[in-house]
Amino acid sequence: MDPLVASMLHNQRCSRLCQLPDELLINITQRLDPLSDNSLRHACRLFLRIYSSPELSRNIDGTWNEKIYPPVPWAWAGINSSTVGRKLAILQYRDIDKYCTSCRLELLEPRWTTNYSILNTEYLHCSACHVDHPVGLFSKEQRTRPPKYRMCIGHEGYIRICEHKAFKWAGIETIVNWLKRFEPESASSPVKVTLGCCKSCSHIPEHHGANSTLHHEEMYPTATIEGSSKGPITLEISWTGHLPVVERTATPTTLRSQFEQFRSGVAQFIAPERYPGRIPEMNCFDPHRCSCLDYPGLEQLSSRSWALKPLQDHHDAPTCRSDPARRLFHRPRAAEALTGGHKTTLLTTGKVWDSAGHLEIAVDPCAGGQCLRVRYRRKITFMLEDGPAMGTCLPTAWYQALDPDSYNPTDDQEGFGVLWCRQPGCKNYYRYLKGSLVSMPDANRSCTRSCPAQVANRQIAQSKDRYGDWLIPIFAMVMVLFSAGVVIGLMFLVKDLAKQHPRRFRDCVRYKIHI
Repeated sequence: MDPLVASMLHNQRCSRLCQLPDELLINITQRLDPLSDNSLRHACRLFLRIYSSPELSRNIDGTWNEKIYPPVPWAWAGINSSTVGRKLAILQYRDIDKYCTSCRLELLEPRWTTNYSILNTEYLHCSACHVDHPVGLFSKEQRTRPPKYRMCIGHEGYIRICEHKAFKWAGIETIVNWLKRFEPESASSPVKVTLGCCKSCSHIPEHHGANSTLHHEEMYPTATIEGSSKGPITLEISWTGHLPVVERTATPTTLRSQFEQFRSGVAQFIAPERYPGRIPEMNCFDPHRCSCLDYPGLEQLSSRSWALKPLQDHHDAPTCRSDPARRLFHRPRAAEALTGGHKTTLLTTGKVWDSAGHLEIAVDPCAGGQCLRVRYRRKITFMLEDGPAMGTCLPTAWYQALDPDSYNPTDDQEGFGVLWCRQPGCKNYYRYLKGSLVSMPDANRSCTRSCPAQVANRQIAQSKDRYGDWLIPIFAMVMVLFSAGVVIGLMFLVKDLAKQHPRRFRDCVRYKIHI
């Protein structure tokens, strides 16, 4: 029996809570405290659906995500808490069974709260961004440097698009600043610039070969940036891979195993694993919207327990459950293969307005019929109002997309159990895709009075206030006297030359006048 079916069968038979009507469940969840509220929505797939209802999704997100990013079948699970203490409690006890033994013990230590507060609430100056960032946005090495030489991980690290190619912010900062000043004829005609493309032959699948009729450009990992002064600027990392189909009738276990091997290449950099055993590609096969996979033991479940869907579906995206021609494996023989039935969008930075970054994944049948085409799109949006200085402050989505090995987070012992862990399978594993450390407004703050840049600017301002009333007139008088002295000196020089060499001087004057 499939593990998902087994869990749902247990809830159907043994849980009195799961047997209540939806109206009562919504009424119950609206009366919970933030910690219980966030714990319950992670309990089972029934509450995943309940929390996607309009009544609850607006309470958590403040907006309806499906309107902005279709098709996201379920509302995003935010932490509905305004106080730091409640947020700490939620972070400590939510999904605590997904942490390794070392991180679990670290969560229970008093120093965990202290380290978390230091990494989030204490700030250091970044000489590259000219603002202050939380301590957690600096590597261990950079924290020990003087402020005028210190830089955050956004400038120290890099984004990797494959095992062969990566790029740093210094390589695209000029392009971003130019796009922010570029004014196109209309907002619908932005400029698109290719930052880099890896054309290694290793990206072409062996089962297609170099002589394949497929368009190879999509198989090469590519980074582009697009935008203008009339709209946001978006960095996009894209790649299309091809997954060979081993079995025409797949189960979730076999498909997940194939994706885990497939992800050892480019996909691990563009779409990192979110949680242990939760790979983002499997979101395209949500059983509420997909009927391609075979779940052993499914016949034992009632239709109400399995064929669930959001209480209010705001998007009309076609699915293979409603259109069998969109199935990947066992389509009707007379039906032509259609695309668009298996895709998902993940908000990597959480909320839409938090310097938006999101990941799009779509799985379609390949034109050759022997594999699945998996398309990845990782997008990072640079808003025009980012930062006190144009083009300097980086969005939170940029920090999140950095390759962790580029700034060595495991060297920071204060962040152990909070930001990283070396154990694969632990929720704190440093290569997993994690949420933003802080929100965009808190990530970039104006320098404090003790900031070196502010001290220097203050000294200049004080000098202007102290000497500005009489320093400029004195400087102007000195320049006038200097010019007069130069003129007088030239006059005496000409007079001396005329006395020493009168004939030559007279001939020179005549020659000049003649000319």
